[in-house]
Amino acid sequence: MKESDLRPKNCPVLLAVPSPDGLMWRAWCPFCRVYHSHSPEPGHRVAHCGDRRGTSPFDETGYVLRLTKKYGVK
Repeated sequence: MKESDLRPKNCPVLLAVPSPDGLMWRAWCPFCRVYHSHSPEPGHRVAHCGDRRGTSPFDETGYVLRLTKKYGVK
């Protein structure tokens, strides 16, 4: 199954990097301006941004993690 099959339409992709110990993936959130940590596998995630600052633009769609060695949003 391709990543695009798992991603809801109009769902943003956050690029993730491994944590220093390699046990988690970290993705920079442009809304919260902090790194969010997730299990180390690609795919769709439910946004927890609103837990920190209220309503998030990711609340409706969540986001997809994709492993990279660069930081940012695609």
